[in-house]
This record gives sequence, structure tokens and C-alpha cells, in this order.
Amino acid sequence: MDGRLYTSSTTAPYPLPVDTPEMSRVDVQHGILRDLIGENYVGPVLAVLAPENGRRKTVVDIGTGRGKWLIEMAAEFPHVDFIGLDIVPISPQYDLPANVLFEVHDINEQTRFAAGSVDFFHARSVSMTVRDFGTIINEAARILRPGGLFFSGEWTRSAAFHPQMNLTPTVDAVHFSHFFQVLGSALEQARGILPVADTIPQKILDTGLFRDITAQLFRMPIGDEGPWQGDQEWMRLGKVYRACIRRYVASCKRVLLEVGLTETQYDALYQNVLAEINNVPGLIGEYNTVCAIKL
Repeated sequence: MDGRLYTSSTTAPYPLPVDTPEMSRVDVQHGILRDLIGENYVGPVLAVLAPENGRRKTVVDIGTGRGKWLIEMAAEFPHVDFIGLDIVPISPQYDLPANVLFEVHDINEQTRFAAGSVDFFHARSVSMTVRDFGTIINEAARILRPGGLFFSGEWTRSAAFHPQMNLTPTVDAVHFSHFFQVLGSALEQARGILPVADTIPQKILDTGLFRDITAQLFRMPIGDEGPWQGDQEWMRLGKVYRACIRRYVASCKRVLLEVGLTETQYDALYQNVLAEINNVPGLIGEYNTVCAIKL
């Protein structure tokens, strides 16, 4: 349809390409997320992964992609084994750290790990890989040891302004807002994917299998103009993230065409979104994190 490469899975609803341009976007986004947060993790990771009685601990990362997060974490925690799972075999296979392993796996299916065998279950930007996010939470609960850590990180699929701007996205960023509205409808209609970013803490709580459920919101600048003007690091992050957004809108083309948007309508929407993210100050992306400890 658009010359991009997609997964051929019949069970996974994942709608975005799995080609080099998309993986490059994901890798760049990983880097600016790390820089925004200051680490590759939030929550009690140091305590959970601390050496303990000579037992090697295990981390499972689902939707690992090319494994940037996994490889960086493996270097920081050489006493821990890191296993990355993805439905597409796009991770590196050579010159890997000794404590890194990549496997092909569809998260819609149960993993191979025994119950209570994993110390840290990492799930970042995976809400489009399943129709029911409870599938991920339940699998994490199954394989985590008591005291093990579950982490979820998901972007809100809607336009937003920095709170200091006191602006309304549907009024002051009409096209960017419209893009997310159309995308949300398309994901639900064509793939059965619902927005979950702000509902995950409650979903975790409802299982009754976790404690210390801690949610945190991180704001990523889009562009270099906004309340962060003058902050060189935030301006740098904003420029890079704006480029990521542009590539993200391009990657969403197929799912939008699947629900009836014409090429002409998509092209107009794409250009209008670009104009807004290039010219409207104060836009942000909202990254929702949740940490929870297995009972």
C-alpha cells in the first residue's frame, strides 16, 4: 500500500511499520526519553536488580525492537541477564554482551518463562501490540517473582500543551488534535486497539497482584519554542522529538488509509500537522510511566 514493511502476524494487531525508518525513529525516541528522564529506568530498579546471594537476576523486555534499551541496561547491570522479546526478528545477532539474549515472540501468547522466575518485566510503547493490555499485565504477574518489578511506559495518543501555556489543543492545535482523533478511531475500528496510557495504574490495581503502584507523567517538548525556551537541553530534545513526531505521522499512514482516508486527505492532514508542530509553541508529548511490585 505504501512501500513500507509490516509484520505478517495474524494475532498481533500492531499497525506500524517494522522497517529500518521506523526502527530508527524508535531508537532516536529511546535516546531522548533516556535524556529527559535522566536514566534508562524509573522506580526501584537499583534495589530490584542488586546482587543477591549469588543468584543471577533476569529482566524481560517485551517489544524490544532493535534492543537499544536492553543493551544499554546490560552494560549497566553486567550481573543481570537481559532477554528481549519481539514479534519481528530485527534485533542485532552479533557482538552482543554475554548477558543479552533476543528471542522472537508474540506477546499475545504466553511466554516461555516459568511462573515466579523473572525479577523485572519491562513493557515500553507496547499498547499497540495487544487488543487487551490486561494480557501484558497478567503475563507480568505470572512470571514475576514476589518483589519483582513491573514497568509500563506509554505515550498518550492525543495532542497536549505544556500547562504553563494555558491553551486548548482542539482550539489552538486543531490539526494535530484531529490527527490523533482520526488515529484513535482508526486503531479501534481497524485493529481493536483502545487508548490505555492513563488507565494502566487502575488495571494493575484491579488484578490484586501488585503493591506500591506508582504512576508518573513526563512531558517531552515538541520543538524549541515554549516555556522551555532558553533551556538548551530541552530545546534540543524538542527539536529531535518534533522530527520523531513527523516520522510517526508518516508511519501511521496505512492504518488511516485502511479506514477510508484517501491519499489526498492523508497528505493534507500530514502537511497540516507538520505546519502546526513547526509553528505552534508549547506543544508536548505526554509519557506515562507506572511501576508496581509483585506481591
